[in-house]
Amino acid sequence: MNLKRNFEKVNDLFTAQLSLHLDFIRGIAAILVLISHIRNTFFVGYDDVTNQNVIQFILFSITGIGHQAVIIFFVLSGFFISNSVLKSVMTCRFTWQNYLINRLTRLYIVLIPALLIGGIVDTIGKAYFNYHFLDYQLESRLNIQTLLINLLFLQKGIPETFGTNGPLWSLSYEFWYYILFPLSLFVLTSDISKKMKSIYTTLIIMIFALIGIKIGLYYLIWLLGFLLLVLPPLPIRRVRTKKILVIVSLMSFIFSLIVGRMSLIGVAFLDDIIVAIPFTFFLYCLIHCMDSTHYSSKLVCYYNQTAKIISGFSYTLYLIHYPIIMFMFAVHCSWGGERMQPSMKLYLISIVFSMWLMILAYFISLVTEEKTDVVKEWMRTILK
Repeated sequence: MNLKRNFEKVNDLFTAQLSLHLDFIRGIAAILVLISHIRNTFFVGYDDVTNQNVIQFILFSITGIGHQAVIIFFVLSGFFISNSVLKSVMTCRFTWQNYLINRLTRLYIVLIPALLIGGIVDTIGKAYFNYHFLDYQLESRLNIQTLLINLLFLQKGIPETFGTNGPLWSLSYEFWYYILFPLSLFVLTSDISKKMKSIYTTLIIMIFALIGIKIGLYYLIWLLGFLLLVLPPLPIRRVRTKKILVIVSLMSFIFSLIVGRMSLIGVAFLDDIIVAIPFTFFLYCLIHCMDSTHYSSKLVCYYNQTAKIISGFSYTLYLIHYPIIMFMFAVHCSWGGERMQPSMKLYLISIVFSMWLMILAYFISLVTEEKTDVVKEWMRTILK
């Protein structure tokens, strides 16, 4: 298998429209995390729903795949980051300084404001409202030590995240995968000196010892994104067959979400890999079977614009939403409320709340995510 040739073919297929499809998936994944957290917080569990029916079951299923959406993030991240690294290595432009500037800027430009916002919201909420619904003491997570752990990406799970911001758990996974991938690539493929290979190998071992077995295992899911770049193209020429394959792969992915959500195996990593592999297969079919015809209908233009917008604030939305949800639930509980039975009124309120959080994330992203390239150039200028 000629990995380099396969990689070049995949990049030839990486059109602007394909990029928009991936942006749309990334944005939808962030929104699924949001609505899953709103539903899990304000609604009773499905087993406690008094009026169970098919519609309720479908709605609870759709709004309950937040964790599976994070697995989608991992595969997409593996695809984008490994693509960037491979391109720069093959063109002899890779430097650790540029790479770390790119990755750390991308992470910190949203993480630092999110930690600040979350800390303020949690502190105000703790002072004035009732957080009795938490299964931990909020004060134990609102301290300098936990803040530093999160800033250094040393949190190994939700118990070590800052304040109520549980979604921060995935950032430590992402950061260490960012470091592990180029190290692994150089050790396995590069013509570097034996001394440097020994240093890189030692660093890899130290990182795995630091992050532990669980985070190390999920690196395999992240690497599925890399696998997309080096697999050979499909030997299929007929357009109709390609379209059918994309539809079949999409349906298998949707089915995997249902299976993964049910946790049939009962082992978290195996339940997640059940989602990750069909999603990777769907992306593979999308990359190799997508129609290259350019469409300019109003619907396509609207879709493209939506993809750009929701992907543009997806990272900000992911990092800021949870402390605000916890704050609003604390207000609700302080006024005598509790988790509620689903109703049309509650669904409508949840939709409005979700839209408000997305709008808030969008405006915050204008001074965070949208300024990523500006900050990168500023950092390069300083470090020259």
